[in-house]
Formats: sequence, C-alpha cells, structure tokens
Amino acid sequence: FMFSVLTHCISKSYVYMHIAFSAYLILYYFIHSLLASDHIKYKIKLQHYRLYYSIVSMIGFVPIYYFIKIKTTNLAYLMIIGICTILVGSWIMYKSFAHIDTLSFLGIKSTAQDDTLIIRGLYKYSRHPMYLGGILILLGLLVWSPTSSMLIFVIFTIVYIFIGGMLEEKKLEVQYGDDYREYKKKTPFLLGRHSFLAWHNRD
Repeated sequence: FMFSVLTHCISKSYVYMHIAFSAYLILYYFIHSLLASDHIKYKIKLQHYRLYYSIVSMIGFVPIYYFIKIKTTNLAYLMIIGICTILVGSWIMYKSFAHIDTLSFLGIKSTAQDDTLIIRGLYKYSRHPMYLGGILILLGLLVWSPTSSMLIFVIFTIVYIFIGGMLEEKKLEVQYGDDYREYKKKTPFLLGRHSFLAWHNRD
C-alpha cells in the first residue's frame, strides 16, 4: 500500500514538474519575443540593447538547461543518428553566420547596421537557414537524449521558431518592401520548394 501511494505521489510530482517546465518555456519565449520587438527597443532606448538582450536570454536559459538534464541513449545507432544530425545542423548554423557579423549580432560589438538584404550563400536556398540548423540540432538532441523533458523542450522551441519566423518576416517586409516580397516568392521558408517546410508567400 505504501509503495503504491509513494508511486502515485512521484508520478503526480513528475507531471506537475513538466507542467511547470512547460509554463516556464512559454514565459521565457514570450519575454524573449517581447524584448526583441521594435516597440520595446524604441521605448527603452538603452545603449547596447542587443548585448543586454543576449545576456538576459542566456540567464533565462539556465533553468531550462538544468531541467532537461541531457541523458544519452544506450542505443548506439540512435546516438550516431543524433550526433550526425547535430553536426549537420551546426554546420548549417556556421555557414549561416558566415554573412553576418556574429559579435554585432550578439551585441558585443557596436557597428553601423548593414541594411543590405542577404540573399547569398545558404540564403539563396532558405530564407531562414539559421532556423533550419537550429531545428536539426534540436531533433538531433532529442534522438541523442530521448527524455520527456527534452521532448517538451524541442516541441515548444520548434513552435516558437516558426512563430518567431513569421513575426520576423513582417518586420523584414516593412524594412525591405517589394525586394523581400520577391525574395519570399523565390525562396522557401526553410527547405524544399514542395515540402511543408517551404512555406512560400502566396500573396
């Protein structure tokens, strides 16, 4: 009897922990998106805003990292698939940053903003190669560490990536106008002209 009660309490605690984790992810990504909005940037008018934004994002991610607690699978073939997927995603991320000043992107270095629309390199094949690389890394982590907390993290993060992509494209359309709308017609959102990841502009 005591064992069944203890098991029930542990299972309830386990569920509550995952609900709390999900709620924190929603809060984290909401704040992350809010702080990235132009409205907040212009309202705060803080020098080196991008740097503070990056620091706040990293600090907010610490509890997430603590909760997911990566536990590698014992199945060798899953580990190999996971690591290979992570490496491919990391390569795509690296190539995506080849046309961007990483230090300026993180707010570490203050430089004049380059308003040129990037359509070269991987950006010829995907409007958001960084998102594509990030999704592959997430899926690789899930295969490499198939835990319930990792599954929740991956699902919420991928959903946020797509929502963030839509919000970002609205700002890009305002910034670049017809040039970006034409770019959208020719280039898929993530990958492939005929897959659900293409997400072409239908306007």
